[in-house]
Formats: sequence, C-alpha cells, structure tokens
Amino acid sequence: MSDYNKKLDEVKDELSETMGSEHFAIHYGLRNPRRGKGLGPNGVGDPDLVRWYLGALERLYREMSEPLWGRHPPRTDASGKTHVYVCDLDQVGVGVPFTAADKERVPFIVLSSRSNEPLKDGAMRRAAAEAIHEATHVFNAEKRPFHLPGFYWWAWLDEAMATYMESRVLPGNQDYFRFLSSWVDLPGVPLNDWRAAYQGCLFLHYLAEKVAPGFPHRIWIDAHLNERPLQAIHRLVSEEGRIFATSDPCKHDLFAYGYAMDSYFLRDHTVGCFAPELCSRFGERAVVESFDLSSEPSAQFQGSLPHLATHYFRCFVSRQIRRVRFVLRAAPGDEGLPFKAEVAVVQNDLPLSATQI
Repeated sequence: MSDYNKKLDEVKDELSETMGSEHFAIHYGLRNPRRGKGLGPNGVGDPDLVRWYLGALERLYREMSEPLWGRHPPRTDASGKTHVYVCDLDQVGVGVPFTAADKERVPFIVLSSRSNEPLKDGAMRRAAAEAIHEATHVFNAEKRPFHLPGFYWWAWLDEAMATYMESRVLPGNQDYFRFLSSWVDLPGVPLNDWRAAYQGCLFLHYLAEKVAPGFPHRIWIDAHLNERPLQAIHRLVSEEGRIFATSDPCKHDLFAYGYAMDSYFLRDHTVGCFAPELCSRFGERAVVESFDLSSEPSAQFQGSLPHLATHYFRCFVSRQIRRVRFVLRAAPGDEGLPFKAEVAVVQNDLPLSATQI
C-alpha cells in the first residue's frame, strides 16, 4: 500500500459526517463540532462547502448522462454511489484533489477541506471546478480504468477532458484559467505532452466547434481498445470527412491550418478559438521572433519544433512592399519530417482578415 493510501485510511476514520445525494456520498468532519473532538485542518469550517461540492458533482453527473455524451454510470460499490472524502490534502500527502480506485477497482474522489483563495466567492468557484474535474475522471474510468497498462497513453487526454468539462458545466467560472498561462506562453509544447495536459481543454473546445459538439467524448468512448488518443483522433476525424494533421500544403487540416492558426486570433469571433477573456487576462500567444521587413529586405530564423506544436512569427510590412516570399527548409537529413507552414495577413487589431496562404 502506498504512503498516501495509508495516510488517507487514517484520515477516513476521523470523517464521521456524511452528506449524500442521488449519486454521491460525501464523507467529512467538522473543524469545530458541537460535541467531540475538533478535526482542525481535516475538518470543514462551514458545511456549505460540502453542499457546494455536492451540487457541482450532481451537475456533472447530469451532463455526462445527457444523450450528447451518452456515458454509462460509473462503477460503484453496493451503495450505488461514488464516495467522496473531504480532508486536508497536505496531510494525505498529495496536496491536490485526486481520484483513485480502491482494492475492488471502484473509483473514489478526495477533495480539499481547505482553500487558500482570499475571497469566499473564489474559494467556492474553485471548489465547484475541482469537484467537476475529479468526477469526470470517475466517469472516464468506466471506459479506461486507471490500473490498465495502456492508461499511461491516455492520461493527458483524461486531464484535458476533465478541464474541458469544468468550462462546459460551469459557464462563467474561469477557474480553469489557472492552467492556461503556459498555453499562451509556450505554444511550442506538443499537444499530447504531459506539461500541456490541462491546456488540451482548448483543443477539445476547438474540435467540438469544428467537428461536432459531442466529438471530444467520442474520442474517449469510441476509441478501439489498443488505440492511443492521437490514433483515435486521426481515425474518427477521417470518418467525419476531415483531416486531423498533415504536412500537405494543399490540404486544410484541423491542427495546423485550423487550430494552430485560429488559436492565435483569440479576439476574432469568426474563428474557432474565440476567447477574448483569455486574451484579456494573459495577452497574445507568444511569438518566437518578430521581423520588420520595412527596414530589412530579408530575415531568417533557424530552429526546431516538436510534433503537434506551433511556433509563431510576425512580419511587419510597410504599404510600399507589394510581395513577400516565405521559404521553409528542412535541415539535411530531416527532409521527410512533416513540417507545415501557414501564413495569414492581418490588420492592426488582429482579426484573421485575409485568406490563409
């Protein structure tokens, strides 16, 4: 048994209170009970927190049960409910909310009894988001249990989907923005890199907008047993008559021509990544280098880029320049690698105002 499981078992014994709903049972204790021992940081200061958790969990359950997602109920014990434990996560030894499975492979959730948010409104918003995030993992475990060896390849998408559901179930709750500053600052990180797992929610939003509203969940539930996420995305997108990613400059793919280009123009409502609030919070996505072609007749950049990642470059051109030529060359020995370049002409206020070249 891992150390955190031992610590959690010790904490569970102190959680004498239970608050239940149709699909969840939350086990918690009070910091200052009317009678008996106070639990300190393992206890909640106000049972409203537990009610807030319970409401968010049931909202996620209803959303997942809708025909659009078509999810099967998660695995439970004889009670028919998913068990949730609210305690001091630092004492458990994890520090963040998590979802795991017991010896019978039944998922359970552990949420925090504490919050370092300075305002109560922020604390409750974060609590709701974390409850929905972890409950999504519970539903995902029905199709792909955590203990299966192949789950390693799906872990990043599991986190992306959980963050995606936060934004769907709680419109207006921007708690998930805490994960997105690196998406703005580091577009050169691959889509399926673990460092970008939470940020993958934006790609799922793009697929829901450009392919079909329920497509993000199809990736999870319609993937073949031995497929990895990117393989499943390639196949399912092709079944919709689209191309996920290609280096062919004559083909409009969803990744380079679509997502990578559109996600730079966050203030343009005509593209699939319209997110003005995100742009207002963090600014424009990071560019690798900017060139002023009004003063220099030519400019060049040499570098590398991993798979399913993006580098942005800006070229400022005066009105007197009538034609600009862009050349992408592979290094010797890398000629067969699938690089793709897209070019767009934009105005000062950054709408995607011209056809991509």
